[in-house]
Amino acid sequence: MEDPIPEERRDALRPILTKRTTVGEQIALLDKEIERLAAEVYPETALLRQVDRVGLHTSIRFVLTVEAPARIEDSRDVGAYFGLCPRR
Repeated sequence: MEDPIPEERRDALRPILTKRTTVGEQIALLDKEIERLAAEVYPETALLRQVDRVGLHTSIRFVLTVEAPARIEDSRDVGAYFGLCPRR
């Protein structure tokens, strides 16, 4: 495969490309750590992730935002808790 970066610009762009690779690797490590935390500390995220299009980050944000689900008596009140429906 041909290198898409022209030879004369390669030296100037090398630091940016190296940083991009490093950041990508760090993101991958952090994603693994979030996955571990979800499995070990917040196992309820597995149930939420069974819903279509609910992934790791959405499920863990939801669990961390609700904190104590016992204080929400009716599941229909969750939307109001998040300010999504004004009347409940």
